[in-house]
Amino acid sequence: MNRLAICGALALALLVGREEAAAQPEPSLDEEMRGVWVTRFQYPRDSEAETRARIAEIMETIKEHNFNTVFFQVRGQMDVAYPSPYEPWSAQFDWTDPGWDPFAYAIEQAREHGLEFHAYINTHTLRREEPPEETEPQHRYNVHGLDSEDSWVLHDADGNPVEFTDGYVWLSPGHPDAEAWTRQAIDHIVANYDVDGLHFDRIRTPGGDYSYDPKAVARFEGDGNPDAEEWGDFMRNQITRQLRRIYGAAALRNPDIKLSAAPFGIAMRVEGGYQGTGTEAHYSWKQDIFGWMEQGVLDFIVPMIYWEIGSDHPFEVLLADFLDHASGRHVVPGMITSRDYIEQVYESRRQSAPGHVIFSYGSADFDLYSEGPYSEPAPIPGMPWKDDPDTAIVAGTVTNAAGDPVLDVRINREGDDFNYLTGADGFYSILNIPPGTYTISAHKSGAGHGWAEETVTVEAGDVERLDLVLRPRRASGD
Repeated sequence: MNRLAICGALALALLVGREEAAAQPEPSLDEEMRGVWVTRFQYPRDSEAETRARIAEIMETIKEHNFNTVFFQVRGQMDVAYPSPYEPWSAQFDWTDPGWDPFAYAIEQAREHGLEFHAYINTHTLRREEPPEETEPQHRYNVHGLDSEDSWVLHDADGNPVEFTDGYVWLSPGHPDAEAWTRQAIDHIVANYDVDGLHFDRIRTPGGDYSYDPKAVARFEGDGNPDAEEWGDFMRNQITRQLRRIYGAAALRNPDIKLSAAPFGIAMRVEGGYQGTGTEAHYSWKQDIFGWMEQGVLDFIVPMIYWEIGSDHPFEVLLADFLDHASGRHVVPGMITSRDYIEQVYESRRQSAPGHVIFSYGSADFDLYSEGPYSEPAPIPGMPWKDDPDTAIVAGTVTNAAGDPVLDVRINREGDDFNYLTGADGFYSILNIPPGTYTISAHKSGAGHGWAEETVTVEAGDVERLDLVLRPRRASGD
């Protein structure tokens, strides 16, 4: 066969191959979370009427293109898009009460369009734009900032507060008052807004060698480190313990609420999985992502896998790593719209991921979705551990005999060797308890502390509040 004939045969084979590939239906799912991140910069406008119109437009667009979930940012740098007794109005609203509630209106519009609504919250960022010297309520940066005697700011390895890094001044995950404050702010949302979920971003450190602030170091060397962990594990565990407390506090108010987070798209290099280069969140960002799922402190994660299929950080390999470590929870990959995101939808379906979330509303070509993988609506997958739970939760507050909350009380459940700890407000949370009767004990040594012990019986699906009061342990023979 001459060269021309060979070329013709190859071209025909290639054409036939393409036609056969095109004839193969792309994978689809009957149930699928189809989410969109809407940041705090994408909806505020100059007037109330314009902002309302923008929010309505966002919800209508999302629904019209067969998405079913919105992740709507309402807290950015310890400032908010709703009236709060704890934190001021956000920089996007000029730090000033606009006289109405954009958060409530966004929920209303999401409900009208049949969308699931998740309140999108930054957890560990203290400041981006500088707040005025006086805000109402006073911004935490003005009270616990860089120069404060009780600074909540992230500290470096030399014990110095860190100014801007990765775009923000950051909170120390190991400062107990910062942790309790953030949880209080989140609890206010659950108590006052009918949200389907809480979604956490910036839930990390901005680098590996933090945070050596005095409060964190003292806790590392004392009762805050009951298992004598190394520094990296201790700091990672601060975030995981915070998530566990948030989960328990939210469940006390609404057992059906879903908790999620958006971690970095590379968790860590694991045997048989991703072996490339790149920052590993486990070490550099102090995100124990696989541990979050194993310990059940989140219902799903939305890892930001912002690389293409077949790239140096392959989307398909990273997604497989997360799915392999899901521990029965959901992994909903986050995708950036500047990549091969339509193909990533199909790849996610091939791996049976339960959905996708795109970043972000402001950059998406929604027609590509509704004309392609989202040509038909789809319901959101259920979560068996939420819909038909087989375990229970016990949470509550530990105080001393004077009624004051006690930090870093060690809490133990009979049959469970994990050491749970209280936050600065005395709050603790124990998740995933099999049905049964258990002794819950609390212990804190030192003056004014003591121990407590109570018996609790739980059934599947229970969320029980159990408050404990520490009493001095009686001497032998009394």
